[in-house]
Amino acid sequence: MLATLQTGAGPDLLVLHPATPHLLIDIPDVPALLDAYSAAPAMQLAADTEAREAFGKMEQRLGVNMASSLSGALQLLGLESSAGTEDIADLARRVQRVTFSYATAEVTPGELAADFARLREAQVEALDIEEHLEARGDVELEERLRSDPWGRPYEVSYSPEGTPRALSRGADGRPGGEGSAVDVGPEFDPAGWLEQERDRRRSILINLEFVSEDVARDSWAAMKAGLGVETIGLEEPRLLLGAAGTLERVAVARMDGTTGWSWHADRRVIVSLGAMSVESVEARALSAGASFAAEPSWVALHTLALPSGGETVIRGALDTEWLASLVSDTIDLLPLGEQEVVFSTARPTAFRMQLIGGRFHTDMVRPPVSDTSWLRAFGNAAPTSALREAIPADAAGAMVTHLDASQLERQFVDWAGLDGAGATRLAEMEQRLGFDLRRDVFGSLGSDVAMFVMPVNSIGLPNAVAIAELRDPLAFERGMQGLASAFEQAGMSTLSIRAARYREAPMWSFEMERDARASLPIEISPTVAIVGSRVVFTTTTLFAKREIKRLASETPRADSASPLPEMPAGATMVGSMDWPTMIASLYTSLRGAAALAGSFADLPIDLGALTAGLPDRPETFTRFFAKTHMSGAPLGERFHVRMESSFGPETWLGLVGFVTSAMRSMRSPEAPPTPAEASKSDSSAADSAVAVLELTRGTLDRLSTRLLVYQIDRGAYPATLEELTQPSPNYPDGYLDGEPVPMDGWGRPLGYLRGDDGSSYRVWSLGPDGVDASGDEVVP
Repeated sequence: MLATLQTGAGPDLLVLHPATPHLLIDIPDVPALLDAYSAAPAMQLAADTEAREAFGKMEQRLGVNMASSLSGALQLLGLESSAGTEDIADLARRVQRVTFSYATAEVTPGELAADFARLREAQVEALDIEEHLEARGDVELEERLRSDPWGRPYEVSYSPEGTPRALSRGADGRPGGEGSAVDVGPEFDPAGWLEQERDRRRSILINLEFVSEDVARDSWAAMKAGLGVETIGLEEPRLLLGAAGTLERVAVARMDGTTGWSWHADRRVIVSLGAMSVESVEARALSAGASFAAEPSWVALHTLALPSGGETVIRGALDTEWLASLVSDTIDLLPLGEQEVVFSTARPTAFRMQLIGGRFHTDMVRPPVSDTSWLRAFGNAAPTSALREAIPADAAGAMVTHLDASQLERQFVDWAGLDGAGATRLAEMEQRLGFDLRRDVFGSLGSDVAMFVMPVNSIGLPNAVAIAELRDPLAFERGMQGLASAFEQAGMSTLSIRAARYREAPMWSFEMERDARASLPIEISPTVAIVGSRVVFTTTTLFAKREIKRLASETPRADSASPLPEMPAGATMVGSMDWPTMIASLYTSLRGAAALAGSFADLPIDLGALTAGLPDRPETFTRFFAKTHMSGAPLGERFHVRMESSFGPETWLGLVGFVTSAMRSMRSPEAPPTPAEASKSDSSAADSAVAVLELTRGTLDRLSTRLLVYQIDRGAYPATLEELTQPSPNYPDGYLDGEPVPMDGWGRPLGYLRGDDGSSYRVWSLGPDGVDASGDEVVP
C-alpha cells in the first residue's frame, strides 16, 4: 500500500481521507493545470481590459472590497491581504498535488446516525416512563421501558413533591459525558446535541505535495505564520506513509483556536484540524480498511470511458445534501421550525472535471438515491422525443427525461402525509368525493416530462415550467378536483389547493403558508393546469396562465427549433443551459428594476447601486461563455451525468466571493437620531414633512410594483402611467384594481419616462417645490 502513495499516484492517495466525506478535492497535477488554464473562459475574462474596468466599477458602486473578502484565504496560503494574482500563481506553482477533505468523523460509517437514533429513542422512553409512573404509580413497566437502547435499566428518582424523573446514562452508563455517552431524559435537546456533535466531530485534512523539500519547508512556514498556527505540544519524530517526519500538535488562532496536528517530511505536508487523529490516518494508510478510493461511486467513475486530450482540473466528491443545508442556512431561505431536526448521512457524488480546448468536461456518478428522494421518479428509461416540441425555442434552459409516475405517486403520498392514518382518511374522502388519486392523477400521466426555464424578465423567480403528456385528461381533471376538495375538507392550515379556470383550462394552485422568517420576498404558488392532452406544472399561477396562452395558440414545429441538443445513445435525460442568454436577460431586468429597489427592501444587496455599476452591454461578460450541455443515464444502482460547460470551479468560487462581499457591505444604515434640542414647533413641522415624504415614497413603491405586474403580463412597461388603468384579460379592472393613477403626497402628478425599448422606466415625484430637476425629487 505504501508504495502507491507517491506523488502523482492514482486515487489510492485518497486512503488518507475519510471514506464518507462531505467534500473531497484532489488536484493531481497543479503545474500542468496552470499551464492549461490560460485557455479557460474565466481566465480570458479576467485578463480582458473592458471586463476588468466593469468589475472595478461594480465594486466601487456597491462599496465592495473583494480584497478584504479574500484576505482570510490569502492568509491561509501564507500571503499578505494585498497579494495579487501573480503572487497567488507563484505560490500555486510551488505545489505539485493537493488533496483536501471535510467530513464528520466516525469510527464506523453511519455511527452518528445510529447514536442520534438511540438518543431519540431513549428520550421518548424516558418520557413514557414518567407518564406511566405519574398515572399508575409503581405498577410494573411494560417490556420496552425496562431498559434503555444500550440494555441498561433507566434510573428513576422522585422530587420532594413526588414527581418521577427517568434518566438514561447513555452509551457508557456513567453520569455526564458527551456524544453517545450523554445523559438523556425527556428534556433532552436533539437539535442542540446534533449541532454540538457535528462541531465536535468536524474534521479537515489537507495534504500538500510541493515541488521540492526546500519549497515545502519555506511554504509551510509562511502558511503557519499567516494562519497564526501555534505549537501546543512537543515536536516528535513520526513515521507516516513510509517516511520519517516531524509531528506537531497545533492550534490555529485564525480559526477560533481549533486544534489539530501537522506532519512534515521531505516534500509533503499534512495538516489535520478538528476530530481526526494522527492514529486514525496511520491506521487507514497501513491497512486495507475503508477508503473513499474503494467507494462504489468513485470506482464506477473510473471505469467510464472519460474524455481524453485535456488536463484534469479537479476530482473528488461532494455531498449535495450537506451543500444544500449550508446554502439554506446561509441565505435563510428555508428556515427550520424550532423542533424540527434534519439529519443526513454523507452520500457523496464522485466527480472528475477535465479542461479540453477551453471547455470543462465533467463526469459525475451519483450514489443510489434514498427512498424519500424525488429523484427516484426521473431518468430511469429513455424518453421519447414527443415533448421536445413543447419547449419554446427561446427557452434559456431545458431538459427532457423519463418520468416514473408510480414513483412520483409514492413521493407525493409521503410528502403530503397521505400514508398511514392519512391513507385511511384519503380513502374515505375518495369514496365520498368520487375520485381515485392513484388511478385518476398519477395513472393518467405519460412516461416523459419536459422542463424548461425562460430568460429572466423581472425580479423574482424565473419562469420555470414542466410539461407531461396525459393518457386521460378527463380522469386527471377529476382526480385533481377531488384532491382539491379533499384538502379543503381536511382543513389543512399550511397547505391548500385552489381550483380555478383560465381560458377554459382547468387550473389548481397549491397555496402554502409563507414562513415569516424567510428572508427573500419571493412568493411561490405551485400550479397545475391542463391544456389539451398535456399537463403543465409551474412555480406560480402567473406562469401557468402564460403557458396556457402559449400552448393553446402555438402550432407544432420541427424538432430542429428545440434548444436541446440531440439525445446521446443510451441516455435517459438530456439538457442545456444558455448562460449568455440568461445573463443578458438578467441584465435587462436589473436595469429595469432599479427603481423598484424600495419594493424589495428585504433583498440583501442594493439593487440601485448594483444596476448603476453594471456595464452598458452584457456582452462585456457573456462573450466569453457558451451553452452548457448535459446528459445522464443509469449506471447500475447509480446514475452517471456528463456535462460540458464554459464554467470551471474558479467561476463559482469568484461568484461566491463577490456575492458574499456584496452582502456583507450592503447593511442598512441606521436612521440618524432626532436632535433632542429641537423645538416643539420644529418637531411638528418636521413630522409633517416626513409624513408627506413617506406617503410619497409609499405611493412610488406601490406604483413600481404595479408597473412590474404590467411588464410581466404584457412583456414591456407601459408608455404612460394611464395605461395601468386599462383592463386586460388577466386584469379586468386594470393593473391598479380600478383606481386612478395616484398623485404624490403634495397632490401633484408623478413623473414617468419609459425607455425606448420598453424594458426599463423611471418614475419619480417632483418633490416639495413641484419643480423638476431642482434637486429635491423623490424616487422609490
